[in-house]
Amino acid sequence: MLQAREISRFSHLIKRFAHNEAVFQGAKHGSFYQQSVPVTNPFDKDPFMQRYVKVAFGNKSAELAAIQLDLSRLGNRIATDVHELALDCERQPPTLEQFDCWGRRIDRIHTSHAWKSMKTFSAEEGFIALAYPSPSNGGGVVSNGRLHQMLKNLLYAPSSGLYGCPLAMTDGAAKTLRLLDERGGSGQTGCLSEAYDRLTTRDPKRFWTSGQWMTERGGGSDVGDGTETVAVPQDDGTYRLYGFKWFSSATDSDMTLALARVVPNGSGGAPTPGSRGLSLFFIRVRSPDNPDQLNGIQVVRLKNKLGTRQLPTAELLLDGCRARLIGEPRRGVAEISTMLQITRLHNAVHAAGALRRFSQLCRDHARQRTAFGNRISEYPLHVRGLSDLEVHSRAACLFAMNYAAALGRTESRLLPRGDGADAAAGEDDQQLVRLLSPLLKLFTAKQAVRQAQEAMEMFGGVGYVEESGIPGMLRDANVLPIWEGTTNVLSLDLLRALHKSRGAALPALQRSLESACSVAGSAPSVLGLSAPVDRLRASYRRVLTVAAAVPADRLTHAAREFAYSLSRLHCGAQLLQFAAATGHSADAAAARRWCLASDFDQFVRVVGGHQDGAAAEDLLCAEEERRVVFEDESA
Repeated sequence: MLQAREISRFSHLIKRFAHNEAVFQGAKHGSFYQQSVPVTNPFDKDPFMQRYVKVAFGNKSAELAAIQLDLSRLGNRIATDVHELALDCERQPPTLEQFDCWGRRIDRIHTSHAWKSMKTFSAEEGFIALAYPSPSNGGGVVSNGRLHQMLKNLLYAPSSGLYGCPLAMTDGAAKTLRLLDERGGSGQTGCLSEAYDRLTTRDPKRFWTSGQWMTERGGGSDVGDGTETVAVPQDDGTYRLYGFKWFSSATDSDMTLALARVVPNGSGGAPTPGSRGLSLFFIRVRSPDNPDQLNGIQVVRLKNKLGTRQLPTAELLLDGCRARLIGEPRRGVAEISTMLQITRLHNAVHAAGALRRFSQLCRDHARQRTAFGNRISEYPLHVRGLSDLEVHSRAACLFAMNYAAALGRTESRLLPRGDGADAAAGEDDQQLVRLLSPLLKLFTAKQAVRQAQEAMEMFGGVGYVEESGIPGMLRDANVLPIWEGTTNVLSLDLLRALHKSRGAALPALQRSLESACSVAGSAPSVLGLSAPVDRLRASYRRVLTVAAAVPADRLTHAAREFAYSLSRLHCGAQLLQFAAATGHSADAAAARRWCLASDFDQFVRVVGGHQDGAAAEDLLCAEEERRVVFEDESA
C-alpha cells in the first residue's frame, strides 16, 4: 500500500472522475513539460562580452558608446528574427537542378529565401565593410575596425545559418585584392576594382560574396602536388581554366579566387609542377552578360555532408572557365595565403561564437530544469561542467578577439602605444599575427567540437532530439577542425612560421606572455592571481626552453603537442590579463581555473623533458607507434 505522503506526490497525475481515470489514459499526455530555452540577445545578456568591449575600446573612449549600441542592436535582431532565418536555412537546404525540361544543362542551385535574406542582412550590418577603407574614415582603415567587425561576426555566427562561411571567403578575397592593389601586383582592371568595391559595400543590391576554389580530388591540404587545373592563355590577356574543383563551398557566390597552373605559350610546353607552378586567378562565376549562365562551369553535384547542410558545397568541372591572372605568376600559394589568414580567423570566430551559444543555452537550461527534486543548477557536479564550458568559451573569445585587434593594428599601420616602444610593439604584432594564426584556428576548432558534445549531454535526451537545435550545432562544429587546415597541417604550419621568422617569433611570444604575467602579478591580491601567474610563468619558460633544445625532427614529431601547449599558455595569459583589467571576481575565477588546471606541459612530457624537476619518459618513438598501428605488416 502506498503511504499518504507518497500518494500526495503523485496526486497531480490523478484526475478525479467517477472511475478515477488516470491522466495518461487515452489522448491525455500528462501535466509536465520541459521548458524550452530561447536564444537571447547575445550581447545584452552576456556580461563577459560587455566587459570585454569596455576593456578593448577603453571605458571613456568616444567610440565605445557607439559600438555598444551597435552590438546591442545587432543582438536584438539576432534574437528576434535572424535566428529564425537560420533555422529556415537548416530546414530548407540547397538543391541542384542540372537540366531543364528541354534537356539543356542549366546547373541552377536553388537556395531558400532565408539564405538569400542572410546576404542582405550581412551587407546591411557591414560584416565585411567594417574592416576596410570607407569615406567615413577618410579612406583609411581604422585600427579598431577589424575588431568591431569580428565582434559582430562572433555574435552573428551561431545564428547565421552558416552564412558565415561565404562571409569568411568574401573577407579573405577582399583583403587579397586590396593588398595586391597596394603593391601594384593585382593587374587591377576596372573589373577587379569593381569586385573589391562590391565585396566591401554595405549596399545589399551591390554586395558580392566570394568563393575560394583550391581543393581538388588529389589534393586536400597538399595543394602543391594535388592541383591539376590548368590555365590556357588567351589572345585578349585572359585565361581559360580547365580542371575539377572537388570541394567548393558557397558555390552560389558571385566571384571566386582559384589556383591553377599556367600552360606556357607555344607547342610542347608543360605546366610547372608543385606549388611553385601555381598561380592565382579571379573568376566571375556567372557570365556578366547573362547572370543565369555559368562561366564555363558545370556543377557536377552538391556534397552530401555530415553538417553545414545549409551551405551549398559542390564538385565543379571547369570547362573553359574565363579567368584573370592576379598577382605574380607562379606565386599563387603565397598570394592566397592572405586569404587563408582571414578565413582561419573567421573559423576561430565561428568556433568562439558557438562556444558562447553553448554556454548560454546550457546555463539557462540548468536554471529551469528540475531533476531529483532540485534545479540542476544547484548540483555542484553539473555546475562544474558548466564552469568548464564557460571558461573554455571565454578563452576562445579572448584568443580570437585579441588576435583580431592585433591584426587590425598591423593592417592600419597603427601601433598600440605612443612611446619609444612603438617600433618594437609593432614588430611583435607582426610576429604574433603570423605565429598565432594556426594556433588560433586549430585550438578553438577542437574546443568547439568537444564542448558541443558536452552541451548535448548537459541537455540530456532532449539535446539528442533534432528540434532542440543541438544536434545541428554538433554536426556543424565538426567542420571547424577540417576546413582551412587540419590540426596536424596547422601544427606543421606553426613550425614553418617559426622557421621563417628567423628566431623572432618565439621571443615575441615570450614577451607577450611575460607582459601578461607582470600585469596580472601586480593586480590586487583579492583576485587571487598570484598562484596562477607563478604556474603559467614556470610552464611557459619550461616549454620554450625544451622547444629550443629539441632536434628539428623530434619537434616535427611532437608538433601537435607543441601547438596545444602554446595555445593553452597563450589563452592563460589572455585570461589573466583580462581579469587584471576588469578586477571582476568571475574573470579572476576563470583565469585561476584555466591556469591551475590546464595541461601546459603536454609537449614537455611527450618529448621526455623535465617537468617539475623530474625527467619524463620519452613518448616519441615512431617505430613503436608504427608497431602498434601496423602490426599486420610485421607478420
